[in-house]
Order: sequence, then C-alpha cells, then structure tokens
Amino acid sequence: MAVEGYVATVVVKDLASHGDALREAEFIKNCPYLLVAGVNGSTLTTVFMVPEEYRWWADYSALFPESRSRTFLMEEVVYPMSPREVVACESPPCGADCGECPQREQFNCRGCVATRKE
Repeated sequence: MAVEGYVATVVVKDLASHGDALREAEFIKNCPYLLVAGVNGSTLTTVFMVPEEYRWWADYSALFPESRSRTFLMEEVVYPMSPREVVACESPPCGADCGECPQREQFNCRGCVATRKE
C-alpha cells in the first residue's frame, strides 16, 4: 500500500566507535518519526518516515554535512499497513535545544518536528 504525503529516509552515519553509535541510537530512540535504528560496529543506520512538509528535516546529510553520513530519501513510500499514529512530545525527545538552530529561519521551522500537534 502506498502512503501518500510521506517521505521516508534512511540515514547511514559513521561514528568514531561502537559506543558512540549506541549512544546516538539511545539519544534518538524516542523520536516519533523514527521507525527503526540499528548499530553495526561504529555505523548507525536509522529509518524515519515524516510528512512531506518535513522533507528538508529528513535530509540529515544536507543539514549536517560534517556528520559523515549518507541520506537516502524514498520518494514513493510503500508501507505494509497504515502509518502508525504519531503522538507529539512535550519537548524534543532527543534533548536538542532547537532555539538557536539556523534551520528555524531558513525553513520557517517552529521547533522540533516531534513536538508538533498538527
């Protein structure tokens, strides 16, 4: 079943060590758009599914070119069931402070996409 209005992204990120990859996986594990995170050695692989309007946010490697990551955007998302319900968080689940983020102005961002109640 195709899912209209969503874009999925796979981010493969090379970190300095296995411990760093595990810490980062733990850091992002509560993001409501995260479908899965996996660690293999010092590589963290994550899969996110976000509404089309957050496409800019899903392209992690473009937002953070220094991150030693590769992002693969999937234009046509086929999902075996309806997308899970996204429950907005009160604050960024990863602990980030989005207040000074340069993307706020560039993309007219209103803060962490995980805190949206739209």
